[in-house]
Amino acid sequence: MESNKKQYEYKVVELKEKGLFVTRFKLQDLENELNFHGEEGWQLVSSFAMDMDSNGKKEVVLIFKREWGYELID
Repeated sequence: MESNKKQYEYKVVELKEKGLFVTRFKLQDLENELNFHGEEGWQLVSSFAMDMDSNGKKEVVLIFKREWGYELID
């Protein structure tokens, strides 16, 4: 008997602020990252921000999923 359960694979992406002193995320960079992975069949399922170090630099972690065996079609 075959199972009709969907299986997923997951991907975690870290986006880190750049620069030595003044750092800031650019929304366009975040949008570009989301669109890039979306074109590859990845769906954003969660995200969170956290401090990287005592200088206040931050990173955003994006968690994506897509159905197992996904194939890109040109």
